Amino acid sequence: MKIFISLLAIFVTLNHVSSQFSGGHSLVEDINERARLLKIVKNNLCSFEGCWELHKVEKITTQVVAGSLSIVHGIFEEVMEEEFYRGAVKIWEQPWMNFTEVTFNKEEVIEDL
Repeated sequence: MKIFISLLAIFVTLNHVSSQFSGGHSLVEDINERARLLKIVKNNLCSFEGCWELHKVEKITTQVVAGSLSIVHGIFEEVMEEEFYRGAVKIWEQPWMNFTEVTFNKEEVIEDL
């Protein structure tokens, strides 16, 4: 029984540690990192089909995947159409290769805002 409990404790610990360092999404809480990511979003919103404004940030997550993949989830306004959409801007960075890719996915129209 003691061996089972020890193995279970090791498994839980390893699972928790590995999810923090690779593979899993985690919330970006550092204010400087959030500001850096939001600046990238703002500088790229008119690069997509149409011109967009970030109306509200819902959450920002990051994931380690051959670099870092940060996702800004929020409510975006299509400026010319004056319509609001829930969507996400993905920022994939590989700083050692001087590589940054920014993509935008609109998910659903928000009728009542």
